[in-house]
Amino acid sequence: MLREWFYPPKCCGCKTLIDRETYLCPRCKKQLVRVQEPICLCCGKTIREEGQRFCHDCRKVYHGFVNNRSLYLYNGAARKLMYELKYCHNRDVAEFFGKALAAEFGDYIRGVGIDAIVPIPLHRKRKRQRGYNQAELIANELSRVCGIPVYPNLLKRVRVTRAQKELNDAERKNNVKNAFQLCKNGVKLNQILLVDDIYTTGATLDAAVRPLLESGAQAVYGVTVCVGRGF
Repeated sequence: MLREWFYPPKCCGCKTLIDRETYLCPRCKKQLVRVQEPICLCCGKTIREEGQRFCHDCRKVYHGFVNNRSLYLYNGAARKLMYELKYCHNRDVAEFFGKALAAEFGDYIRGVGIDAIVPIPLHRKRKRQRGYNQAELIANELSRVCGIPVYPNLLKRVRVTRAQKELNDAERKNNVKNAFQLCKNGVKLNQILLVDDIYTTGATLDAAVRPLLESGAQAVYGVTVCVGRGF
């Protein structure tokens, strides 16, 4: 109570005063746009072509993950929250995202038998600069709510990569090629859930899936907070 007196809870988006543990004011929460069905059965993007089961991208590219599910469109409101999380050290955003993912996808995650949650790692240099890995913070909250263990050190990023948002599709794939390695041997995990902040083309997930499958994982799924618009 004393802490709240000196540091009253504020909306992660607009900084107005809010009730405890709501994270966002009603106005900012309303501006977040949920991904609407029909969605691609592989990447989870909204499909805009009638009668299709897969989006334009996934009909052209093979993905190593079983499927990905995302919660919000990467619009203005979501973009602002991501900026708060990644560059303004607002860890409350990660808690909000983690709880929201658990509420939306918790039953599905448990239903497919996930036995390990693995956040997409940052390179140690970038993590040192930022102070934390935003995907790991989100994964920790998802793990806590769902009761599934998180393995933050199962994968490591062995190359400093450029920001994917700066690149085209081919450059994205090449940018993260062989960027991840397994750093724990002998860990027997069958069904793995990768957690990341944003899904665009799936290049990052695909690069992270490869060492997991090579280590003996039976299947790898993905969950991301945001996704680009579908086709």
